[in-house]
Amino acid sequence: MSKTSIATRLLPVAIVAAVLGASLLVRPVTINSNNAALCGYVGYGYGVQPAVDTVTPNTGPTSGGTVVTLTGCGFIGTTAVNFGATPATSFTVNSDTKITATSPAHIPGTVDVTVTTPGGTSPAQPGDQFTYSSSSTGPCASVTMSAAPASPSRSGTQIVLTAVASGCANARYEFWARWTGTTTWVLLQAYSVNNQYHWNSNGAAPGTENFGVWAKDTSSSAAYDALYSIPYTVTSPCDSANITALPTSVIQASGTHVTI
Repeated sequence: MSKTSIATRLLPVAIVAAVLGASLLVRPVTINSNNAALCGYVGYGYGVQPAVDTVTPNTGPTSGGTVVTLTGCGFIGTTAVNFGATPATSFTVNSDTKITATSPAHIPGTVDVTVTTPGGTSPAQPGDQFTYSSSSTGPCASVTMSAAPASPSRSGTQIVLTAVASGCANARYEFWARWTGTTTWVLLQAYSVNNQYHWNSNGAAPGTENFGVWAKDTSSSAAYDALYSIPYTVTSPCDSANITALPTSVIQASGTHVTI
């Protein structure tokens, strides 16, 4: 066989190899944690059927509102992003390989996140899954605090402050105080799951103390999600004192017994 005929036979092979190589450069292969990437395979990518390889983060609360990043291919021209059968609250096509979407409300469970374009809908695979968890919550929406016994009380009374946070399943509490005559808040009890603080007012001067509480979910990175404060009035241990004597008068040096 001549060199010319060999070159003629190899030329189509070289052209195919070059085209395939170029297509992989246009649609790079990405492998997710499940080793189930579809992008880079024939039939998925720009101008054809889209594919979702990863969803990050892949868990969120049933109330929705989790912003997730979808990576894959063939996203240009996306007309819909669905979490199971429920449309995403919103989505933005960042590029042919990236979409940012907000999860809708959904019952607890795991769903496939799919992308629809004129080329079709992405097939379900392990990498596109998102799990709705009823135990996953966002930051604490609010917190309240009460005191027992209620204000006011006499100095020396044992007072229990109780805080209750809402909107978060894993609340932690931090208690603060601003004492009478001061302008600075001081820490009484650092963040913990304990929602009570016990204060013994023994020795407290009459006046109004201020107690505060910070609350945040264990998943929160903020200093606090919500805060609340209450004033508490402390009165004197005794309002007044009286002294009497019986009898009320005696003759000096008479030896009369007097009861005070």
